[in-house]
Amino acid sequence: MSSFKVAISIVLFSLSLWAQAATDTRGSSDHPLLERYPRAWIVNFDQLETPDYRWVLGALEKVNGVLSTEQEQRLPGLLTRISYRIPPGVTAQQAFAYVQTQLEADNAQLKFQCQGRACGSSNEWANKIFSYAKLYGVERSQSYAAWQLNNTMVSLYSVQRGNKRVYLHLDLLEQKAPDQVQQLQREGYVRWPQDAGQDEMLAYLASSHRMIWLVGHQQSAGEADVLQAQSRQLAETVAQQLREAGVANERLQVFGAGALAPGLVAKGESAVFVIERP
Repeated sequence: MSSFKVAISIVLFSLSLWAQAATDTRGSSDHPLLERYPRAWIVNFDQLETPDYRWVLGALEKVNGVLSTEQEQRLPGLLTRISYRIPPGVTAQQAFAYVQTQLEADNAQLKFQCQGRACGSSNEWANKIFSYAKLYGVERSQSYAAWQLNNTMVSLYSVQRGNKRVYLHLDLLEQKAPDQVQQLQREGYVRWPQDAGQDEMLAYLASSHRMIWLVGHQQSAGEADVLQAQSRQLAETVAQQLREAGVANERLQVFGAGALAPGLVAKGESAVFVIERP
């Protein structure tokens, strides 16, 4: 056989191995919210209902040999877990940025982000957080971010291994959106919905005959009277929405609590609570 034919055979054989390697693992699929990096393929996939997902919102560290995080939340929901192998020639940062751009375009809220060694041990990310050993790579190449997209919590991680292979991992935890009208009827108060459920809340309050208290909260640094005035203005904005929906003005009372109820609103956040009165 000529050297030319040998070379062609080697190329064809290599391409066939590449095609085989680039096949998604059986039973896997992309999540409908996010598009995969071009020519990437799924190497690990799982989907399950979990009562206690660990959503990491800070760097990993070990204290007396026990893995801990600077901040985290434990959440229930439907978890979709996808690990992608990224095609050769693409860096971990490029793959990470590809998904990050989609989240930003969808107005997802960034909750935490880190890069390189500031994220902590890649071994711990791979084996303890994401339960997939092949995500263990070179720590200076890793990136992590936590995003909230409506009722879906997103954990995004990318890394390059010592053999130069690049992986990108996604955890997407979908939480059932609470029925806030039912919560208001059951508990007597509810946080004013920012996205889904606002139309239902407006319709319910317009049809009710009870008194409505709107209490604004502003958890940030500043003078007490300034924060109270700012939070009252937030509540007044909601009151105007209710008036426009047909709620009589005499049924509304507006208050500003400022930063006086720290347990209700997280640091740096603002919110309006609706309270139904007899």
